[in-house]
Amino acid sequence: MVETEHDINTKEGRMVDIDQSHQGLQTIMEERAAAYADDPYGRTGLFNRTFKIRGTREHPVIFEQYTLDHRLLRERSKLRKEASILARHFEKRGKAPGQVSLEELMLKIQQGNERVAKCRAEREARKAAEREKQTEPANGERGCTDSNPGSGELHNA
Repeated sequence: MVETEHDINTKEGRMVDIDQSHQGLQTIMEERAAAYADDPYGRTGLFNRTFKIRGTREHPVIFEQYTLDHRLLRERSKLRKEASILARHFEKRGKAPGQVSLEELMLKIQQGNERVAKCRAEREARKAAEREKQTEPANGERGCTDSNPGSGELHNA
């Protein structure tokens, strides 16, 4: 790969640097895919092939093992994120254009909580008014016929 002189202090220079790094990762994946083309895992270029030795000293058994290259995937994802941020597809906090900011979301939640509190207060006032109507004596009836309700005496009729 030919390295060209670029200034990473400019947006274009950083984009060139990110693109070159991404191309390097792609080259690694393509070389692995060609080298491991006979194996289903190896065809993707995302796996490393290692050899393990099992068995005894007198009868060692060598077998190959494929492991996912997490570092390659992590680096590729990081480069893509940086490129998206530089291209203004995403802001630093991961907010896509057209999404609601955290402050706007918190304001909407607060307004919703205020509406809920207002509705609860109105409902409680209605329930209290209904309870008050039910406890009022109807048409001249008295609420208690005993003159001394707390005396505990039995009344014979």
